[in-house]
Amino acid sequence: MSTVKANFFLDAAGGNTAQINGITPALSSQAQAEAGTDNTTQMTPLRNLQAGVGIPHAVLEDQKASGTAGQTANNVVWTTRDLNTEVRDPTSIVTISSNEFTVTVNCWCEFETTVQSTMVSRLWNVTDATAMKMGMYVGVFSGQAGFGMSNGSAQLTAGKTYRLETYNSRGSAGAVGAASSQGVEIYA
Repeated sequence: MSTVKANFFLDAAGGNTAQINGITPALSSQAQAEAGTDNTTQMTPLRNLQAGVGIPHAVLEDQKASGTAGQTANNVVWTTRDLNTEVRDPTSIVTISSNEFTVTVNCWCEFETTVQSTMVSRLWNVTDATAMKMGMYVGVFSGQAGFGMSNGSAQLTAGKTYRLETYNSRGSAGAVGAASSQGVEIYA
């Protein structure tokens, strides 16, 4: 089984959780934690949890029917990865269409995708036609094949459209995930 996934985290509205220049801010209330507007109070782990900090606000995946292999990555070109399922998005911060997604708020995106042999991923800004962030490069020894995970993260801007891409430099096209036939296959 392989994974292609994008997790989205809302920005804290200037809130700071650490001690700065020897000044220890007062502890926040739950209301302050949820509002995220007071940067003079300290967030405890409990307040962070209550405010939803650290929990992805949206999760997108490439899901296929059991027994279906992952898409084919073309050779030496950037290939748009399939993203077809919103697993989590309770506050409607992202919409998905034709393997591209648009965010409705400024947010942080962490992405990961299965890659085969020698590949790398990137987050592409469709609106501005620019690469946002390159993922980690995955390579294997000459003459060997294998799968790995390429991941990265980037700050996204509200109203812009993005997609996840991979670059296959192994010399031939190949699937980016083998089917496990144990239920829904997740490739992104």
